Amino acid sequence: MASSSSSNGVYSNGKTHFSSNGFDGGSGLAGSSNSNGLQKHGKGPAVARVSLPGDLLYEDSELGVSREEFVRLLLQGLRDVGYMQSAATLEAESGYVMESVEVRDFRDYVLEGNWGKAEAALLRTGMIDEHEMMNVKLLISKQKYLELLEAKKTHAALQVLRNELAPYSVDTELLHNLTSLIMCSDPEDVRQRAGWDGASGTSRHQLLNDLQQYISPSVMIPRRRFLTLLEQAHQHQVQRCIYHNLPATVTPFSLYTDHQCDKIGFPRTTTNILTGHGDEVWNLEWSHDGTYLASASRDKSAIIWRVKENGDWEDFRSLREHPYPVGCLAWSLDDAVLLTSSENYIKLWVVKTGVCLRTLDEHTDTVTALAWLPDGSGFLSAALDRKIIQWDHAGANSSSWGTTAIRVTDLAITPDLTRVVTIGMNQIGHYDSTSRRGNPGTQPNSQAGGNPPATGVKTENRMVIYDYSSREVESYVVFFQFL
Repeated sequence: MASSSSSNGVYSNGKTHFSSNGFDGGSGLAGSSNSNGLQKHGKGPAVARVSLPGDLLYEDSELGVSREEFVRLLLQGLRDVGYMQSAATLEAESGYVMESVEVRDFRDYVLEGNWGKAEAALLRTGMIDEHEMMNVKLLISKQKYLELLEAKKTHAALQVLRNELAPYSVDTELLHNLTSLIMCSDPEDVRQRAGWDGASGTSRHQLLNDLQQYISPSVMIPRRRFLTLLEQAHQHQVQRCIYHNLPATVTPFSLYTDHQCDKIGFPRTTTNILTGHGDEVWNLEWSHDGTYLASASRDKSAIIWRVKENGDWEDFRSLREHPYPVGCLAWSLDDAVLLTSSENYIKLWVVKTGVCLRTLDEHTDTVTALAWLPDGSGFLSAALDRKIIQWDHAGANSSSWGTTAIRVTDLAITPDLTRVVTIGMNQIGHYDSTSRRGNPGTQPNSQAGGNPPATGVKTENRMVIYDYSSREVESYVVFFQFL
C-alpha cells in the first residue's frame, strides 16, 4: 500500500524501512541525498515510499522470488538501457538501492584504470576476506602490467611484475608468460601474444567479470544479469520446443509468450529417396558447409552424396574398402577429410578423390565414436575396448588416454576444447540372488540337474567427463543400473 510523505520525511504508516541489503531505504527526493548515503540519479519531484507486506515478489508463488532481488535487477536493467530517472524513481519508491556507493565507485575505478582507488573502494565494502582480496589484487595487477607494457612504460611494468605479481602468484607458468612479454617490440605484439585486446578494448569489462567470482552477487550484481536470465529462459524454451527447426540466431523471442514452433514449419514431406546402399543404413552425417551428406551402412560401405545445382542428388563418392559394416562418420573442420569406422578399424578418406589416406587399427574392439578437435589439429576415437586415442590430423601420430572406466559408446568435445564427455557401460561383476558378489570376470556356475543359479552381471550406464589438458576424470554420473 502506498503511503504519502510529509514535508519532514515521516511516512503515514509511522515505520522506517530497512532493506535486507544493509542500506537504509529512506524515502528521499529523486536527485537529493538519502539517509542511506547514496545520491539519487537525476532530478524530479518527491516520490512517496510504498510499504508492502512480506519480502516476496508474489506471496502465493512456490518459487519464492525475493522482492529485493527483483527490484535491484530492474534497477540495473533500467540503467543499462539509459532510463536513469526511472531508476531513481524506483529506488525512492521501493526503498531498495542497486548497489552501495563503494561498489559503484569500485566498478567506475576499474573501468577508468584507477587501480589503487579500486582496491580501496572494495576494501571499504567489508564484504571480501583476505584470501579473496589477494586473488583480486593479482587480477588487477595483471591488467595493470599489461596496460603499462602497451603504453611502452617498461620500467613501471617491471616494478609491478616484481613487487605485485611475483611475490604472490603461485602460477609459475603465468609468471613466465607475463615475463616473456617484456621482449615484445610494440603494443600490437603485446596484445597478440597475451591474447588481450588492450586498455581501449573490452579487457577492463572482462576484468570486472573475472573479479565477480570473488565478490558476492548480492553485493555487486553480475553485469547484465537480467539479460542473462532472459537468455537462459529462451534457451530452455527452445530445448522444450518439439518442432523446433530454426537457427538460434533467427529464433523469435517475445516476453509476452513462450516460444513454440508450429509443426507446419517442421519438414514432413519426402523430397528425395537415395538408393545406393545394399543393406541397412546405420549413420548419417552432414558436412559443415551443407554440401555433402555421408551415409554409413551395414553393406560395408560409406557413400558421400552431393546436391547438384538443379536440386538433384548424386552418388559423389562410394567408399567401399571396408572389411566390416561401417558405423561412425566424422567430417574434418574444412570438410576435406571424412573419417569412417568399421569394427576396430578407422579409415581417413580424401573427399574430393575418394582415396583412402590411411587405415588405423590400434583399437582392439568396435570403434563407437569419432570426433574432430575444435581447432582441427586432430581427432579422438573411442571404442568398446575402454580406450580413447588421440590422433593428429593425418592419423600419423597417436597417443592413448589409457584405460577408461567404461566401454565408451559415444563421445563429444566441448567447443572450447576444455572437456571431453563420454558415455558408456561399466560391468561391475557377478552376484547371486542373495546379493553376494562373486569375482569379476568369472562365469556363473550351473547347478547339476537343475536351473542355473540366479546370477547376473550388474551393469552401470555412466557419463564420464574428462579434463582435456590433463586427461584426468573430472566427474561422472551414473544414469541407471541393471542386471
